Amino acid sequence: MKAGKYTLIASFKKEEAVENPAKKYVWAGAAAILAALIIWVNFLDPSLKLSSNAGAENVGAENAGITETAVAYESDAPIGYEPGSRLADFEINCLDGTTFALSQTKGKVVFINLWATYCGPCVKELPHFNELYHEHQDDIEILAVHASLTTEDVNEYLADKGWDIHFAVDDEKDTLFGIVNGSLALPQTIVLNRKGEVIYNKVGSMTPEMLDHLYNEACGDQN
Repeated sequence: MKAGKYTLIASFKKEEAVENPAKKYVWAGAAAILAALIIWVNFLDPSLKLSSNAGAENVGAENAGITETAVAYESDAPIGYEPGSRLADFEINCLDGTTFALSQTKGKVVFINLWATYCGPCVKELPHFNELYHEHQDDIEILAVHASLTTEDVNEYLADKGWDIHFAVDDEKDTLFGIVNGSLALPQTIVLNRKGEVIYNKVGSMTPEMLDHLYNEACGDQN
């Protein structure tokens, strides 16, 4: 019985000795396959390279588009307020808490309207500007600037009007009025084409037909 027991134990050890090298080969093979997959995915897979190249090309195309747009709307017109000139750049705080920066409007048609609550013709034409904005809101910026002289709260006056254009009140130095050569002879409208060049700057009331004509003229300057 003892001999049989020792023979059985020896047999198990022999089988174990045979299996262990086989397991080592299996693990070594699996490790080699895993390493090959890592190398393929990170360095050799052509589909990933194509995807990466496509992404780089898209970014390049977007940057090129931004550059082309900036160049397309550059102007070397002199600074001024007469037709054919460019307004001096300005920023003004709007009544809704936003900031209107002229430098950020290139590529769009811009209307600047000078008005006051005590000016009957001004109040009458403002709805026309609001309608024009809604017709072309992706392609137009409209800023209505109240004279620094105020006889009532402008915010309160506008509260129930439902108008969506930018509204601001000029500062005590009449900075914006000075830039556009404004006066207290109101209303006054200034129109800029997509390059920021003045195409219209006059005192007088606006009708919907006049606004449409000026918008089309401003667009046509770039064709």
